[in-house]
Amino acid sequence: MNHKEAIDEIEKLTLEGELNRAAGLLVWTRGAFALDAPDVFSRALAREPDDVGHYMWRAKLKWYAALDMEALEDQVRALLVGGDLDFVRHWAGGVAAEVADREDSAPWLVPATASVLTRIDGDEAEERRHVLDTIDASPGEVAAWVALARIEQGTGSPYEVVALRNVLERARGWSDGWLRLLRALRQSGDEAAADRLVGYLRRSEPPG
Repeated sequence: MNHKEAIDEIEKLTLEGELNRAAGLLVWTRGAFALDAPDVFSRALAREPDDVGHYMWRAKLKWYAALDMEALEDQVRALLVGGDLDFVRHWAGGVAAEVADREDSAPWLVPATASVLTRIDGDEAEERRHVLDTIDASPGEVAAWVALARIEQGTGSPYEVVALRNVLERARGWSDGWLRLLRALRQSGDEAAADRLVGYLRRSEPPG
């Protein structure tokens, strides 16, 4: 079994609820292949980086595999990208408390959970500040860029444009993201950049 076949099987077992079997195969895969190999559900998240479900499934799988810190990180990512405030309210307190209690939390998790809590409070300015702090702490964290794009959606602001560009650099199959970027460029008045994007999309269908 090669790495891709193993990941396919892990994903299939996870979505079928066979989490003990999936977790065992994940542990074996971690030992058999390079540590920097693509993670579970990475292909799905490259198409839909704002999809809460895949982050939560991956978190649950990693709890079963005793990869507690990785599971917690995926829960935080789900909260960052989550569009449903009821979901965010349900999970945020417990996740934030666990981040605060753990001494091994990655630096980006603290501002990330702070952004989630301020979002619940309806304080958009503070949410934005904490998301920007999250990006400063971990510039490659796609979920933080998705969160910034969500906050700025429809504004055509420089923040919206740069957030969408950063997400699409890492998740090129995000069809909705390309359309949102085009709208943001038009709204910002950067017609030249919008026209270049249209030309690119006509020449080369983004991978899906």
